[in-house]
Amino acid sequence: MRRWLIGCGLVIVTLVTVWFLFGPLTSWIAGTEVTRMDTKDRFAATSTIRTQIGSLFGGLAVAGGLFYTARRYFLDRDRQFTERFTAAVEHLGSENVTVRAGGVAALDRILRDSPADRNRVLDRIAGFLRQQTIRVSEPLPDDVMVAVAALRVPRKRIRGTAEEPLNLTAVRLPGADMRRTAMPTALLAKAELREADLSGANLAGAKLDGSTLINANLAGADLTAASLAGARLSGANLTDAVLADADLSEADLTKTIGLTTEQIASARVDDKTRIPAGLTEARAT
Repeated sequence: MRRWLIGCGLVIVTLVTVWFLFGPLTSWIAGTEVTRMDTKDRFAATSTIRTQIGSLFGGLAVAGGLFYTARRYFLDRDRQFTERFTAAVEHLGSENVTVRAGGVAALDRILRDSPADRNRVLDRIAGFLRQQTIRVSEPLPDDVMVAVAALRVPRKRIRGTAEEPLNLTAVRLPGADMRRTAMPTALLAKAELREADLSGANLAGAKLDGSTLINANLAGADLTAASLAGARLSGANLTDAVLADADLSEADLTKTIGLTTEQIASARVDDKTRIPAGLTEARAT
């Protein structure tokens, strides 16, 4: 009954609108001069006016239809994103490692499909990684490797959208393959990254205070202005790594590979920084 009444109301409104457009409105636009014309000219004049009115409101109707379609598209897209995101997050809580890996893969697909939701999805992946308690001697499980791989994939960024720092505080990813991963300004304090491959990674401005990078591969990594205070870098490969303005106070750099006096001179060290034998003169420069 309610739908019938609404339908009748719409029909009445439509009929009244058409009558107004092609009746009173047409007469008002035509003015009194039309009344002094003969029947043929008056008909031609009013027909021209009605045609123009029809074209105008037809264009408005098309524009309104396009607006409605676009609005419906974005609403459907948001609904689909919410459904996909919720399902993926639910999979992350499964006790089955394969199901969890599928959940991470689903989040990765959302990242590819919806760059505008980058921060939200990456935050959830980072949260998943922070929850893992992996021992140094253990290989990374499949779900964790899928999550790490998701971080490595280059993403399309939306202009005007600020990228939030990736929060991987105290994450445990020993031996992880993180080559060329873009993690500028990432929060990696007290992270366990022993023997991880971070070659070519972008860690400019990252917070790595107290992190463990023993025997890690940092060759070619960008550590510009990164904070590595108290970090353990013994045995790490620092060949061609950029250490300009990096904070290495109290860091352990003993037995590092590829470290040069130029790199040390460009960084910030203190009396407690443990520098490899043969490079101690760089401390004073």
